[in-house]
Amino acid sequence: MEKTMDVLRDMNVGRVKEILAIMLGIDIIREKSSEQLLNKISKIAVEVLHGISFVEIIKDGKVLFKSGERSGIPFDLDIGSGYMMRVYIEDLDDESLELLEYLQVLSSAHISLLHEIDTDPLTGALTRRAGERKLLDLFRGGESFQIVFVDLDNLKEVNDKFGHEAGDMYLSDFAKVVSGADLVIRWGGDEFILVLKEGAEEFMERALRNFWGGFSYGIVKVPDEADDIRKALRIADERMYSMKRARKRS
Repeated sequence: MEKTMDVLRDMNVGRVKEILAIMLGIDIIREKSSEQLLNKISKIAVEVLHGISFVEIIKDGKVLFKSGERSGIPFDLDIGSGYMMRVYIEDLDDESLELLEYLQVLSSAHISLLHEIDTDPLTGALTRRAGERKLLDLFRGGESFQIVFVDLDNLKEVNDKFGHEAGDMYLSDFAKVVSGADLVIRWGGDEFILVLKEGAEEFMERALRNFWGGFSYGIVKVPDEADDIRKALRIADERMYSMKRARKRS
């Protein structure tokens, strides 16, 4: 596939940088999810910029997205919120270098915005909107994992007796205790959903020991017990309430 930059040169179109900058800006800012944006960035850099053969989007040492065929010299660019874009450069001209810098700045700004939208400011967990999207992606991927539906005990009583600052601490401290889960989603109020690839029961027992408050939870195995998101959440929710009733009785 010919690069867009080369096509524009062949057409002898003037103001190539300005045209491509507008194209890149529109393409990036219309994305509403971090995953789609990061995937698009990896493809844009390879398909549009002359001299870049391969791109990887990396977070915490893990390659999330890649595009092109690996050749040339790797060069790392920080694109915000813990993500890094590793570009493999063969022969980057001045115009492509300027556009690469523009792509880095624009991507970093938009990723930071999406990260703020997707992250609960109090607990650092995913918002429900972002969590639902992640869960749907997991179900579509066909992997095996476990969903945990959690309901914290007595948040209203903590707020009423000690004030909302204590209630906020209650929520944020729980999120810290379970931060080792593969996904932590604040589902709403005092409800959280966790995703773990394995060992959910042991993980939750350890969380109960380490958390200064209390909570009830229900676990469902995917796809063994449920192969769609609604059924999985319903089963986990029912098991959570069953545990809550048993704890009240005891």
